[in-house]
Amino acid sequence: MVDNVPISRAIALGVERVVVLHVGNFERPRPSPHRPLDVLLQAFSIARNERFARESENVYEGIEVVVLPGVDPGPIKRNDFSKTATLIKRAHAAAAGFLDAHPAAASL
Repeated sequence: MVDNVPISRAIALGVERVVVLHVGNFERPRPSPHRPLDVLLQAFSIARNERFARESENVYEGIEVVVLPGVDPGPIKRNDFSKTATLIKRAHAAAAGFLDAHPAAASL
């Protein structure tokens, strides 16, 4: 459950390139939890982010790991899908800009 970006698992299966579109939490401060569910969700989020940080810091010889830029959705509730189209457009623009700036990764 906390390995939402299983880089090492993909490599164990024999891939030569891993492309990650990170959609996790960003650097903005987390709100203070007010309910037990809020505590659970924050704990889960912290565990996922830690796992991703450890996985992405590893150097895998002969394996290309490309981490595309994420788009911070801002303070949108987890069940609010009203901004989906806008977020998809922002993510597409961010990924396209990244790939334009990194020609080696653009051969995806």
